[in-house]
Amino acid sequence: VKWEVPLPKVRPVAEDEMFRVIRSGKRKTKQWKRMVT
Repeated sequence: VKWEVPLPKVRPVAEDEMFRVIRSGKRKTKQWKRMVT
């Protein structure tokens, strides 16, 4: 149950961030660092 809450919340955020990364080629490094952290 504890994982069920962060999983759905992190999934949409990660997808949104990935979409922004693909749209932003110059911010790829900055966005990637944020995703890795």
